[in-house]
Amino acid sequence: METQRHSHLYPLKGLSGLLSTSVCQLTTLRLCLSEIDSLIHQLLLQTLDSLECRKIETWCALGPLDMPGFILTNSLLQQVTLQFSDVSGFTSILAKPLTTNDNKIHKICIVNLRDTDQVELTRLVTEIELIQDQDVYDDNDYGSDTVNHNDLVSRWQAFESMQLDKYGWISQLPNLRHFSFGYCHSWSAAVWRNAVLPRCSTLETLELHGWMRLNSPLRKQLLDHSYPQLSVQKHAEDAISSCFAELGDHLQTLKLVDFWASGSMKLPTPQYFRHIQQQQEQQQQTLTMSATATTVAISSNTHRKKIILQYTSESFKKEESYADLMLNDIYDFIIYHRIHYEVSVQFDSTWEPYHQQWLEQRN
Repeated sequence: METQRHSHLYPLKGLSGLLSTSVCQLTTLRLCLSEIDSLIHQLLLQTLDSLECRKIETWCALGPLDMPGFILTNSLLQQVTLQFSDVSGFTSILAKPLTTNDNKIHKICIVNLRDTDQVELTRLVTEIELIQDQDVYDDNDYGSDTVNHNDLVSRWQAFESMQLDKYGWISQLPNLRHFSFGYCHSWSAAVWRNAVLPRCSTLETLELHGWMRLNSPLRKQLLDHSYPQLSVQKHAEDAISSCFAELGDHLQTLKLVDFWASGSMKLPTPQYFRHIQQQQEQQQQTLTMSATATTVAISSNTHRKKIILQYTSESFKKEESYADLMLNDIYDFIIYHRIHYEVSVQFDSTWEPYHQQWLEQRN
């Protein structure tokens, strides 16, 4: 179903014949979340197993995204694709846990979602940087703008708790094999560790958009050593590293879009390379060197897993002043993984001049 001009749907006529039909798939275009929810309820889609919603409108914002509601209302649902409009407003996510792990979801794709958490995150990170500056300069220079450390720690903990309420449903999808999400730019360590990490070991594809650090890279050392409870970037990066390290032998493709990857984010050595290593250890006893080499070549060509990195003008606008630092981290990530994975990186026309300049400086 498609609307050319966004206007909320009244009770739909001509659908009575569908109410008794076993509708398994529903595809929508340019509807808002409220209209999608209304459509599902009007059609009484008890047999729905695939929901695909493209170019979701967000300007009306009558209600938040209720993922537990989608899942619980449609007990047979297996695949959910929610693609928001490329140029869209903010959409809040309902802080609501799943009441049961009994669901059939194996694919979740949510992209172009701009959650309102970004506003609060920016405010908190600004205050975290301010409290560092108070240590460098005299507190009297700040007057009424001084920040209380204990109060800020409490507010950050409340922010992480609120985020976990929003995203905790991810950890309650035991059959999840394909997970795509964007944007995850405001995800704190709590989301990575408690919502994403429990599902990583069985994922076959993982696609993440828009994680561009929680604070300036120039603030890293001061944050980590002066206020460990407020080392929000370090905690988040450590949590992402834990998620990547947990990606198991089921993984076929990791795709990172506008994602500030670094060398500390290490995927495990794939099983087929571990098998090759075992073969090499055993070859002196049971195999000739030529036979081993043949086996290795076949295994490598057959099972090579992929890492795809993409960087667009969207990330460049946010990180232009740190382009050099970001490219350093990206290449640390690439160099570590290219031995065991098929790694490809794509820069758009905005990034390319900086990328070429970066390469020339290091050659």
